[in-house]
Amino acid sequence: MLESGTRPSLDPYCHHQITHFKVNIKLPPPPPYDRLLWHYDQANVEAIRRSITDFPWQIQLNLESDPNWQVKLFTDTILNIMSVFVPNEIKRIKPRDPSWISNDLKTLLKKKNRLYASYKRNGYKENDRVKLEAFRSECKEAVDLAKKNHISKLGNKLNDPLTPSKSYWKIIHRVMNRARLPVIPPILVDNILVLNCIDKCKHFALFFSNQCKLNVNSSILPPLNFLTNHRLDSVPIDDASILSLIRNLNANKAMGPDGISARMLMIADASVVLPLKIIYSNILNSSIYPDQWKLANVTPIHKKGSKQLVSNYRPISLLPICGKIFEKLIFNSLYTYLTHHKLITHNQSGFKSGDSTTNQLLFLVNEIHEAFENPKSLEVRAVFLDISKAFDKVWHDGLLFKLEQNGVSGNLLKLTRSYLINRKQRVVINGSCSDYFSIESGVPQGSVLGPLLFLIYINDLEQDIKSRIKFFADDTMLFSIVYDSLTSANELNHDLRVIQKWAYQWKMEFNPDPTKQATELLFSCKKNKTVHPPLIFNNQIVKKVEYQKHLGLILDSNLSFVDHINAKIALAKKNVGIIRHLSNHLPMQVLSQMYKVFIRSHLDYCDFIYHIPPIIRNSPLEISLNFLMESIEKVQYISALAVTGAWRGSNRSKLYEEIGWETLSDRRMYRRLLQLYKITNSMTPEYLSNNLPPKKDLICTVITRLFSSVNFDVIHQDTLIAFFLTQFLHGTEYLGTLISCRRLANLNRT
Repeated sequence: MLESGTRPSLDPYCHHQITHFKVNIKLPPPPPYDRLLWHYDQANVEAIRRSITDFPWQIQLNLESDPNWQVKLFTDTILNIMSVFVPNEIKRIKPRDPSWISNDLKTLLKKKNRLYASYKRNGYKENDRVKLEAFRSECKEAVDLAKKNHISKLGNKLNDPLTPSKSYWKIIHRVMNRARLPVIPPILVDNILVLNCIDKCKHFALFFSNQCKLNVNSSILPPLNFLTNHRLDSVPIDDASILSLIRNLNANKAMGPDGISARMLMIADASVVLPLKIIYSNILNSSIYPDQWKLANVTPIHKKGSKQLVSNYRPISLLPICGKIFEKLIFNSLYTYLTHHKLITHNQSGFKSGDSTTNQLLFLVNEIHEAFENPKSLEVRAVFLDISKAFDKVWHDGLLFKLEQNGVSGNLLKLTRSYLINRKQRVVINGSCSDYFSIESGVPQGSVLGPLLFLIYINDLEQDIKSRIKFFADDTMLFSIVYDSLTSANELNHDLRVIQKWAYQWKMEFNPDPTKQATELLFSCKKNKTVHPPLIFNNQIVKKVEYQKHLGLILDSNLSFVDHINAKIALAKKNVGIIRHLSNHLPMQVLSQMYKVFIRSHLDYCDFIYHIPPIIRNSPLEISLNFLMESIEKVQYISALAVTGAWRGSNRSKLYEEIGWETLSDRRMYRRLLQLYKITNSMTPEYLSNNLPPKKDLICTVITRLFSSVNFDVIHQDTLIAFFLTQFLHGTEYLGTLISCRRLANLNRT
C-alpha cells in the first residue's frame, strides 16, 4: 500500500468520510531464462545408433562395478553423442508478454504511456486529454486486431492436417486457458509476498520436503509372519523387454534431472539396449540403486483455493527415464507375482489393471439400491475416510516389512531398501531451481513402482473389519447395511477403532485436519429416517453430511444424483462460454473437438450409473426424457449452437446430424450395454461378475445376440433402442441389478 487516508464527503449533507488508499498492483514479470532445445527432426539417426553400438560398453562398464559410476558414464556418453548428431541451441525464453503482442504493438503502447505522462505532467489540460483519448481508442483497436489475428492464426494451425499432435493439443490448451504449467503468482509466506522465482522455489521445496517427514510415535514392527510360502528374489532382465519398453515410451514426456529424454532413447532404439542391460543386471546383483536416478525435478501444480498459498499446490515429479524403465521391469514381475498369488485384496480398486473408479462406484451404488429394494427398505450407513499425505508418509521400514511378509526376499528386498532411501528433490519454476532437499519418508512421487508399493503398504487395512470396506488408493469407504441400528453402529465403531489402531501402528494419519474430518452419509429412501447412534473416530463424532463426493461422483442420501448432475452442468456451461467466445475464430471441427474434450468428458463420467432410461409412450420411436436427463441434453444442445453458430431454436436432430454427434441419452444407453456385456463376459473385476443375479445365461445369450447381430455403424439409433427394450422386456430388473439403476422401473411396459 502506497498511501491511505480519509477525506470529507462530497455531499455537504452527509457526515460520513471517504476512506481512500492507493495500492501498487504492478507485479514484476517472470525473469527470462535459458533453455536447451533439441531439434530431433534433424537428427542423424544412423550416426547416433552407429556411435552407440561401436562404443565399447562391456569393457568400459565393467571397469568398475559401482552402479553409480556406470550410470554416470552412460549418461555422459549418451548426451555427448546426442550433442554431436542432434542439432541443438540454447534459446532465451522470456515469459513476459502475451504471445499476441508484437514489437509494433509494444511501441504503440509505450507511446500511449508517454502521452499519459505528459498529460499528467502538464496539469491535465483539456487539449492533452482529447489527444490522449483519441490515441487510446487507436491503441484499443490495435490490441483487439492483434488478439483477433493471433486467434485466427492458431485456428489455421489447428485446421491444418499437417500440424503435429503435440502442437495441436498445446494450442487447444492455450486457447482454452488450460496451460498445465501456469505462471505462479507471488506467494504469501508469513504475510510477506515472495516475488523472486528462486525464493519461490526455495519455499516450495521446503514445504514439499516437510510433507515427506515420518509421523513419529512409539510403534515398532510386529513379529514377522509370512502370508505366502512363495518367494520373489530376482527379476529377469532380457533384451526384448528393454527394447519393448523403449519403443513404447511417450515421446512427449519431459526429461528428468539427468537430461536424457524419451526421444533420445527412442532414436537410439536397439543400440542402447546393451548398456542398459549391463547396468540393470549390476543393480540387481549389487542391490544398489544409483543415486543419480533418485533425484527428481518437482513442478508445483495448483490444486484449489488461493494461488498465493504454498499449501494449495501439489508436486509433480520428473524422474530420470532410464530409471523408470528399470522400475517398469521390477513392476511387471512384482505385480504379476502379487496378482497370481492373490496377495492384493479385491477391495482395492486403485492402480489395478482392469479396475477403475467407475467399477467401484457401480458396485457401491448397486449395493445401496439392493438395500433400498429390500422388503424392509433398509438403510446404508457409509463413512468416508482419507489418509493425510498418504504417499508421502509411508514408513520405509514398515513397507520393507510388508514386502517381506508377501514373499519379497533376497537381493530384490535389499534393492528396494536402496531404492527408497537417500532420495532428493528440487523445485523448478521458470528455469529457476532450488537446492536439493532430502525425502525422509513416502514412496517416490512420479515413479512407476510408487503406487504398487503403496497398495502393498495399506493392503492389510481391511483385517478385522466387520462391516464392508472399499479402497481406491488412499480413499477409504466403510459401509454397513442396517438391519439393526445398534448392531450396525457397534460394527462401524469397532471398525473405526481398528483403522485408528492400524494408523498408529504403521505411522499414518486419517483425517488429522479438523476442517477435513471423517464424514458419514446415511443412504435412505425413507421419509422418516431412523435415528442412529453416533460414530466416533479420532475421539470426535463423525460429521453427518447430506451429500459426499466420492471418486468424482457426488452421492446424496437417496441416490438421486441431482447434486452431481447440477455440478457437472454448471462446470460444463463455463466452458461453453469459452467455446462461444472462440467460435468466430476457430473452425467448426476444432470447436467440436474442444467440446468433446472439455465439456462432454465431464458429462460422460459415470453417466451409465445415474442414467434414467427414456420413457416409451405409444411406440418404440416415441421417447421422452426425464427432466434431469433433459437438463444434461440441453448442455449439449447449447454447445452445438456455439460450435455451429446456429440460432437458438434450431432443430436439435439436424444440428447433431451436421456435426456428427449422438444424443447423450443414446451414449449412456450404449455405454450401459457395453458395461453389461463386459460383466456378463467376465471382463470386469470379480466383485462385479460375482454379483450377477439369476438368469445369467439368459442375459448372456441376449447380450451376445445383440452384439453379434447389430451393426452399430448402420442400424438407426431409434431402432437399436427399440430392439434393446424388446429383448429386455421381461428382464429389466436383472439389467438394473447389473448396472446399478433400479430406476428402469420408470419404463412404461405398455
